[in-house]
Amino acid sequence: MNGPARLALALSLALAAAAAQSAPLAKGNILAANGIPKGEAPACSLPALKAALNGGWGLAADVMLTKDGRMYLVSEGLVSELLNGRRGVDKLTPEEMKGVNLNGRCGGGDVFDDDEEIVDYHSPVEIGKVAPLIPKGGTVCLRITNQSGSTEAVAAMVRKRFEEVFKEGVPTNLVFVSRRGNLLIDLAREMPGLKRLHYAVPRGWNKTVGDFLVNAPALIGAAKGYKADGIMVDYIAGHITPEYVAELKTAGLEVALGAVGGKSLPSADAVVAAAPEYVVSRNPAALYKALGGK
Repeated sequence: MNGPARLALALSLALAAAAAQSAPLAKGNILAANGIPKGEAPACSLPALKAALNGGWGLAADVMLTKDGRMYLVSEGLVSELLNGRRGVDKLTPEEMKGVNLNGRCGGGDVFDDDEEIVDYHSPVEIGKVAPLIPKGGTVCLRITNQSGSTEAVAAMVRKRFEEVFKEGVPTNLVFVSRRGNLLIDLAREMPGLKRLHYAVPRGWNKTVGDFLVNAPALIGAAKGYKADGIMVDYIAGHITPEYVAELKTAGLEVALGAVGGKSLPSADAVVAAAPEYVVSRNPAALYKALGGK
């Protein structure tokens, strides 16, 4: 990097830091990871999703597509785990999905914990149940966790389901996240107005991760090639630095820190220093308060 380039980067860092100090991240851009659990209503449950959307928070939700075109706000891996490792869960019928209890048990009827007390039963939520709330909430990031068919078929499936549940058009606060570059390209063709983020996935929690994530120019090139509007990158302390985020932003890309199911989520100090557009949090209220929000 030559002298003028270093100066420009330093200036952008200073401006970003000043902006971060002057105002906290907007409440709607703090993305509750799979909702806000309440009591015995776990993440991904209808009460958890409603708590995020009705509370004015953003939402970062895993998505599982089924063969018949339904879109559940839960990861394929979790559904498979709850069904004792069952494969092909994307072929489950609506009735079978009702038999999946997000509190850890499967099957119909009452559910009991180890002390023989009735436990609340919460099945995965299809997007149609919360579609009316999405335009009223903050930023909603959806990340597909399974690939049912080609990327062209998946993009067409997503467009069709969105057209069915969003009668007045796809909400402007809806963002699609994917690690699959071809899916982002196909989504750009199917729904040009839908904002898209490229999800940068670490390859392991060791030195290789640092080498992979610090290589911002390659990540920028990939996101641009995939026609993405920004990047969601797993936050790893010591690797996702303010300089790294600033370099992504100088390329005109929006940045989201953290990831649904991520092993490490950024602190308030890290958010202030990096000044991303979005951040995923398991406790959005606490993060917002730490950022100075009221």
